[in-house]
Amino acid sequence: MVTVKKIIKDEKGASMPLVAIILGLFALAFIALVVDVGTLYIERKKMVTSADAAALAGAQVIRTNKLEEKPKDDSIIFPEAQAIAEKYAIANGADPKQIKVFVGYKSVLLPDGKTESRQVVEVTVGKNKDLIFARFLGDDDTDVKANAVATWGYVKKSCYFPIFIFDTSYELNKNITLHDNVSLDGPKTNSYGFVQVNNNPGMSDIKLAIEGKISVPPKSVGDILEGVAGKRESVYKSAVTRIGDIVIIPIIDSIGFENDPANAAKNAKKWQLPVKYFAYFKITDVIKQNVQGNKSVEIKGQFTGKIIDKINDVEDSDQSNPNTDPDGDAPATYSRLIK
Repeated sequence: MVTVKKIIKDEKGASMPLVAIILGLFALAFIALVVDVGTLYIERKKMVTSADAAALAGAQVIRTNKLEEKPKDDSIIFPEAQAIAEKYAIANGADPKQIKVFVGYKSVLLPDGKTESRQVVEVTVGKNKDLIFARFLGDDDTDVKANAVATWGYVKKSCYFPIFIFDTSYELNKNITLHDNVSLDGPKTNSYGFVQVNNNPGMSDIKLAIEGKISVPPKSVGDILEGVAGKRESVYKSAVTRIGDIVIIPIIDSIGFENDPANAAKNAKKWQLPVKYFAYFKITDVIKQNVQGNKSVEIKGQFTGKIIDKINDVEDSDQSNPNTDPDGDAPATYSRLIK
């Protein structure tokens, strides 16, 4: 016979609710931890973008002022660069109270392994984020920080940009979109002509050359370059790194192009490009578009300075103008992140 006492004393299954509660708490804690880590990861990426954009903007201010006909003194330029850096940091989500900007001289490590005193813009940004799981450990929030350093300089040798334009589209000091349609019906802007780099038929070397990270053999007027088709949107990330830079663009002889039998085939994927001359081009903007599924990238800027007859490989210089000839071509420059 089952008595009341036996029912009260029977503890079978009594631990199951407790186990369920503990497992539920662990599951909640794990989910909260994942949320915390994910939130901090996203915020960290935002802060890296904020620091990078701020440092580059500050470096470009210094470079622009140094290149003016009557360059300003550092005591004027540096505060301007600091103000612009702070503005960009805030615009990209940094807490104004956690922004630190240094503008001045620092010893920096160059790509060749040497160190050199350079004008730099160093930006440290941060933002406070509330936590979920860490509250149980006594931490309600944490600061997410990022740091970036940018510098600028002249280029000893010409900075080659492997995107061509026809001579009929060349115009000095006018806003130009840097793409030409390869067509025997006549040059048209904004299409997909690239110059093959180092006999590599793919886009990988073209992207590296656009970024200024690859060696390119010397080229001269009269050379025949090999043109290749490529997707414009594929070079977007490479091209945006050059906004504000002055590069060298090959200008193609449109008549020589049209008279070359190798270019006569319709829908040709490769072309022979006779170089008429080279010209300096300042990149002012890179725009990515997607109109009704048709993706495109427009590289905008202006041709500036005199035309030149040959180019060599890219080689960074210091912040002293390498061009001692007052009537010579305006030297190419760069501004880039070094940390």
